[in-house]
Amino acid sequence: MKIDRVFDGKLEEHSLGAFKSLLDEIDDKLFQDFIVRFSNKLSDDSLNWAVYSSNSNTGSVDFLYHAREIFKEYFQIAGIRLPEWFPLLRYDDKKETDRELWRKQYEYHKEKFKSSSDGTVYLFNLKELDEYEISSRYGKERKPSDFYRQSMPQEHLVTTSGTDIIEIKVDSFHKWIGVDKPKISLFKKLFSKK
Repeated sequence: MKIDRVFDGKLEEHSLGAFKSLLDEIDDKLFQDFIVRFSNKLSDDSLNWAVYSSNSNTGSVDFLYHAREIFKEYFQIAGIRLPEWFPLLRYDDKKETDRELWRKQYEYHKEKFKSSSDGTVYLFNLKELDEYEISSRYGKERKPSDFYRQSMPQEHLVTTSGTDIIEIKVDSFHKWIGVDKPKISLFKKLFSKK
């Protein structure tokens, strides 16, 4: 689960009190039950451990699959519907971070995504990202352009050549970042054709 909320520092004292109160009231019975259930799974030779994440095209093993199945059982025993936040799939933090990086780049700097004449490809100059970099966020040896180049999945590129100007497939890119393609006005459609 991605944690993307900032904690209000003014509530820290109250939070620590609530946490201490909670610790005073709980025991480790649920943890012990989980350990027994998981050890039963470990000793089951017929259980398939090579469960692959269905949201991964890299073939990543979903190593928490069986642990999530145990927690699904707990919700079922308690008669509680799975909460909306319950992770059904492996969360790939790197992929989500890469997608978020490019989504923000597109939303805040649309003008840097130059559309081809037929509107199917964006041309994007990675070197422009290096011009304004003043921090060492990417490390001394790593430029922002290198970071962005490595964070773009190959399936969204027309070519994988190592040039500074990359060609991005418009439809695929927009689907990946979760942002609708810009609408082309009727006026532009009529007068841009040759």
